[in-house]
Amino acid sequence: MKHKIKHYMAALLLTSMVWSGHAQEKNEMDLSGEWAFQTDVMDFRRGSLDVRYCHRLQESIVLPGITDDYKIGYKSPYRHLDRLTRVYEYMGPAWYQREIEIPAAWKGKRIFLYFERTHWLSSVYVGKEEVSKIDYISIPHNHELTQWLHPGKKELITFCIDNRYQYDTHKWDHAHSEFTQINWNGVLGEIKLVAVDPVYVDDMQVYPDIKNKSIKVKMTVRNCTEHTASGKISFHVTGKDYRLQKEVPVKRIWYEPYALPLLVSSCRCVPYGRQAGCLSGGGNADVG
Repeated sequence: MKHKIKHYMAALLLTSMVWSGHAQEKNEMDLSGEWAFQTDVMDFRRGSLDVRYCHRLQESIVLPGITDDYKIGYKSPYRHLDRLTRVYEYMGPAWYQREIEIPAAWKGKRIFLYFERTHWLSSVYVGKEEVSKIDYISIPHNHELTQWLHPGKKELITFCIDNRYQYDTHKWDHAHSEFTQINWNGVLGEIKLVAVDPVYVDDMQVYPDIKNKSIKVKMTVRNCTEHTASGKISFHVTGKDYRLQKEVPVKRIWYEPYALPLLVSSCRCVPYGRQAGCLSGGGNADVG
């Protein structure tokens, strides 16, 4: 049993959601490839893309990628003994731009621009307007652009990656310093547009409990319609010589972020507690 639970706790958890009788759909557009590009050493364009500066960028770069790969920045003559040595070092804002046609079939969906790995600060503009800004350094940047994109039309999307230190941290032991993995500028991993249904899983956290042979799943379901919704969530847990599939019915998903704590174990899948509170708007919703 101990051997089995080790495989179980290392298993892959997949989740799908069905609401109001319709399976949740997710559409993706891969944005890897050539992007227009421009460095901004003097930081002229921070905070606003007004008419004077809203022009097409003149250089190009391929994403995923980083400026070091394209010999952008200061060519270092040194070979450091106490830290990693970059042949070309660039620290500051860098701008990336592409005109993208938004599929007409995405009308009514929530649309996100997803960067799997970037740091520190990413700012996204649609046309001339700055619409989203994220400064995470350890998780993907996922910018919601629903309000500013028009399915069936072409949109000019520009984003700025600023790899300067955004907070006063110790540069020697920070995750994004020249002493660890270098302070690069760019986007690595996946870069894509993602469209999801207006009722979707906004956040999911999984907590293993080896002693009780279970995992606890905390999930936030976001309902962006103007009506309450109901449905079910399907969990698929797979591992070596192990497979579990369970469905959990969910009643009255309010049109507010909806916290849904669950317990998924090797023998059952039931709501973890009888109440799930709305994150905003007040009140509780019975989920079982």
